[in-house]
Amino acid sequence: MRTWLDRIYDNADVPIPAQACVLLVFASAAVFTMGSGGDIIDASSQGWLSSELYYQKAEILLSQETGPPRLESVQARFAAAQYLLSSSRPNKALSTFGTMIQLMQAVGMHRKATERAGNPLLDFITVQMHRRLFWCAFTLDKYLSIIMGRMPLLHIDNTNQALPMVVNDEDLTSEGVSTQTLTHRRDCLLHATIAHIEVGIVLATASQEQNRLPSVTEWLHVEAAIRRGRDIEDWHSRLPPILSGAIHPSSLIPCFGRQHSVLTLARLHAIMFVTRPLLLRDLSGNLEETEAQQYLDRLRTCIRAAQDVLELINTSARNRVLLPAFWFSQYIAFSAISIIHIYIIQSKRRRIPADLFNRASQKSDAMTIESLYELAKVGQGHLADAGLRSAPVWRYGPILESLSAQTGKCISLRPSHPAHRAIAPDPTMRMTQLPSNSNAHQIASHMIQTEHNAPDPFLNPLSEIDALWTNGHENIWTDLMAEGMDNNCLTMDFWPQFDNLPISTL
Repeated sequence: MRTWLDRIYDNADVPIPAQACVLLVFASAAVFTMGSGGDIIDASSQGWLSSELYYQKAEILLSQETGPPRLESVQARFAAAQYLLSSSRPNKALSTFGTMIQLMQAVGMHRKATERAGNPLLDFITVQMHRRLFWCAFTLDKYLSIIMGRMPLLHIDNTNQALPMVVNDEDLTSEGVSTQTLTHRRDCLLHATIAHIEVGIVLATASQEQNRLPSVTEWLHVEAAIRRGRDIEDWHSRLPPILSGAIHPSSLIPCFGRQHSVLTLARLHAIMFVTRPLLLRDLSGNLEETEAQQYLDRLRTCIRAAQDVLELINTSARNRVLLPAFWFSQYIAFSAISIIHIYIIQSKRRRIPADLFNRASQKSDAMTIESLYELAKVGQGHLADAGLRSAPVWRYGPILESLSAQTGKCISLRPSHPAHRAIAPDPTMRMTQLPSNSNAHQIASHMIQTEHNAPDPFLNPLSEIDALWTNGHENIWTDLMAEGMDNNCLTMDFWPQFDNLPISTL
């Protein structure tokens, strides 16, 4: 990357996709800045504008690319997809990601056969780049398919590509790994990458199982949750100390601390994903005692994971690290909050045991429905603050507020924290200024239209989003919930459709 940048400054010939890669790295970096205490914080409006300008220039360059696809072609599209997710354009990100998959397969990154001896075009560094890019794309594909309710584009049965070697970039040479690295072992940044790939494989297996199992929750779903839960436990036991939690994150240097946080969220999301189908129907009355206990244990695991996510998210928000560009943590927070609400609704309507945690013997298991409800509401407030001007986080608010209102009725509590509804924008504020965490393309639109004295729809209090709220469309999830709630039977299609609500067209 540094070589490409130096050549660009020297007006030397640099391939178009390589130029785009440099610009997209700048675009992704510009949405963050360093705070006074050395922490990474959200960029100002000017930072988001600069970020968008870098992206637009890279997009123009990629539209001019000709000739056969190459490694840089794939790298540029992958960086573009990541930037689009960070800047709240998931549907366009999915389209760009699909193009990247096609180019990646054309290059042959999904097949280990491209590494055969005698191929002069693939040195050791290129081989490792192929492996890293393919498996990072595989992991992202799993999350995108789950979040958007789409079929995955990559399947593990269709590849024989090896996992990347656990080695830092500076220790790679065109001939292999430097001998100094082999004799002086140290913590490696690639451990987290490999760990995320492995948990992505567990997610892929769980997703396939859930799609093949019956639409109504049965004992087969409990068995699947148990199997995948053991896979996650085994994965966690093999993590190095700096990533497993054996060392407190505050004792780690910043890069390893961030990796630990991301992997913790990934682990908790995987637990929630494999166990949340058990919230849709009460099986305990139809099972043998041993089977019923296993079912209840998986349910407790699901709720504990959701609780851990919200405690982690709330702590991150207090430390100002839950940023608008962190789409990954925002989606997982949305999942955890919705799981707690569904658990409370199902429990109060006697569809799952109301004394789920009272049955446990450990004192640490003691938690009340009211405390979980309050925890979810606090998490909703932090999620609203982090995504005040972004989508799909923009749409998380109406969905969760409606779900929260239903939960409040079930436990005879009036929904608290009214300020959390601030995710619905204040038209008066928007008429005077743009907030510091505004979405990049909205800021760019504001700057361009202001220059031409054109009206800015983002500043119009009668905008589409305002109309969405004033017309009562915040109950978008009602149709999805109504039939299942009335008939005491939420089907397995519920969770994919629910995940897709913030992405789908209203």
